[in-house]
Amino acid sequence: MILNVGLTVLALALCVMLIIEMVEFLKFIVGGEKQEFKYFLVKILVLFLRLFG
Repeated sequence: MILNVGLTVLALALCVMLIIEMVEFLKFIVGGEKQEFKYFLVKILVLFLRLFG
């Protein structure tokens, strides 16, 4: 029972972090700001780590 509750809390926390990261990524793309390519790659990497991690 405790393990199920812990896994549920962890899953919810990861979902919230993924949503926040997706919003940040969309702001980066839509914002049209001139950013470095490395920053763009870091944002993609973090997004996939949250998505598949």
